[in-house]
Amino acid sequence: MRRKYIKFLSCIMVISLFVFSVGCGNNTQKAENRDLTLEVALYPYVPDIERFQTVVRSEWAKTHPDIALHFADWDCYLSEPDPTLDVFVFDGIYLTSFVNEGHLLPISEQTIQDKENIFSFALEGCKCDNTLYALPQLDPRQGKYIFICS
Repeated sequence: MRRKYIKFLSCIMVISLFVFSVGCGNNTQKAENRDLTLEVALYPYVPDIERFQTVVRSEWAKTHPDIALHFADWDCYLSEPDPTLDVFVFDGIYLTSFVNEGHLLPISEQTIQDKENIFSFALEGCKCDNTLYALPQLDPRQGKYIFICS
């Protein structure tokens, strides 16, 4: 149960990190964000992806009701990330390649809430050249880590 919570929390944190990085902090920006939609691609191989999307959308709306989510279809095993994606989940084997190709932005470790809930070895696996570019998410079906990034 704790792993599912960590997975869900990681997904929400990454989406929150993206929104925080674009500066949704003041009322003027919130008014402008009413028409903002984040393009999100989840890992397509989780069981019951529709249910997962529903939970993510519901939890997201509690924190950021002024920003909509659109779930795009994208599979990290079949193509490069679409440039229209704001947040996406990918297999960690692609981390270095995605960093080198400019698909990932660095994430400040100071912005991670409840960092102690993330296994340290998994967080280290999200770094390239000692810079954090993703957050880990456990794929419960395959028992391996996949990574979420913006």
